[in-house]
Amino acid sequence: MRVVPSDKPQKIELDLQPNGFRQYLFVNRFRVVWLEGEHAFVEFGLVVEGRLVQGYACVLDKDVLDNSRDSLLRYYGRMPEPEGAEMPASFALPAGCPVEAPLVMNMGHSAAVAEISFCSVATGLLVRAIKGGKSKVEADQLSVLRCDVALQRRLIEELYVEGACDAN
Repeated sequence: MRVVPSDKPQKIELDLQPNGFRQYLFVNRFRVVWLEGEHAFVEFGLVVEGRLVQGYACVLDKDVLDNSRDSLLRYYGRMPEPEGAEMPASFALPAGCPVEAPLVMNMGHSAAVAEISFCSVATGLLVRAIKGGKSKVEADQLSVLRCDVALQRRLIEELYVEGACDAN
């Protein structure tokens, strides 16, 4: 992860504890709304028979999107092309749902199932760790969202290939 406590970016490793995520959800819908043209408000949900069963929302700020761009676009280039996969209809979570602000977004997939994971750490802690000469800081593991590979691929397209972030 790149951190800018001074004029030049510095790297620090995030320590992730095994099985330390707060929640694991399966989702089959998402929606991206661009805020000020550079931050992505993303809602994820599991819709079964037209009913929203569970949801997750986050804001991916410009730094998160920029820091993830190169690795996610390389990953996207290696992803399988979906065969006739039709994207489900859009949806929206009810007002008042909590909205997280992750600092790190990672993705991976197996043959049939993809994962999107979110972690965070306060920027002040990162700056203090760097100033203190540390090379690693513990991250707060927020959520793992499991979904079909085609849905994950579509999310990357909306964030980077078609989205406002692509222009930056």
